Amino acid sequence: MIEDGLKHSNVTELKEYSAKIMSNNQPSLIFTDKDKKLLKNLKEIIDFGNSQITGSYNINSFNNKQLTIFLAFGAINNYSGAIYKLCEDFRAIPAIVLLRSVFEAYINIFYITKTNSDKRIVLFWIEAWKDRITMLNELTSFRKKYPNHKNIKSFMDESTVAQIKLETEQKIKNTRKNHKLTTKQKHPDLITVTRKLDQAIPEKSRNGKFEYNYHILYRYFSPFAHLNASGINNFLKQKPDGSHDFITNQSNDLIGEVLASTFSFYLEFLSYLKKYKLLDKKISLTKFNKMFRNDISKKKN
Repeated sequence: MIEDGLKHSNVTELKEYSAKIMSNNQPSLIFTDKDKKLLKNLKEIIDFGNSQITGSYNINSFNNKQLTIFLAFGAINNYSGAIYKLCEDFRAIPAIVLLRSVFEAYINIFYITKTNSDKRIVLFWIEAWKDRITMLNELTSFRKKYPNHKNIKSFMDESTVAQIKLETEQKIKNTRKNHKLTTKQKHPDLITVTRKLDQAIPEKSRNGKFEYNYHILYRYFSPFAHLNASGINNFLKQKPDGSHDFITNQSNDLIGEVLASTFSFYLEFLSYLKKYKLLDKKISLTKFNKMFRNDISKKKN
């Protein structure tokens, strides 16, 4: 059982990341021996995860924590497979975009399952339902603005939108009542979650590791996910003659960090599945913990 938050995470320093991304040197499309091993390790742990979640599940038998962790792992498993394929093709930046989401899922799941109460989990779901209502309201406004738009009519009719909205609003109301929650209580944003997790660590051991990873992995790479002006500015390389080329791949060092971090979060989620009895108790993760100790945690050395 893993209790120590980002025990397995392996995100590098901001300056190291910046140097790798902004470098004008053309990266060599050759894997180092270490990165070949990291690529092999990630494939192996993903294949193992896939082998454990095949078949049908009666999710109605799951409690709230089990269901949320189970659903999160389904997403993380999918994203991790895509990260593997992107790194195999030397495309580190698109892989990091997916890794940001893996990190976000991990932080939220770790936070909402850290207490014995279901309140954090319930608030997590309420935020999703509120977002659904916002989307439906925006869709209704668009329909009123463009009443003759042929595609919007076929996408979702007005009665369906109204019904889903009504059901969702009632679900939120009933859930708040059942769990004695006020309308002011809500699931915090991601940076607040990381700060709360840091504050929960005894002061002598506290080093801001959760918020640090938020800034270095999640926030710093936000422009690459949303492709704002800052994001699109990082895909050109200036050549000695002053002309520019598009960057279609990134350095081996950066790919190694992405592979190591993805492996780390994937292992965390497998540990969660086992902790909450979503994996057979006889299943051993010793092999992958050994991989982490030998190949991941020592990567910086």
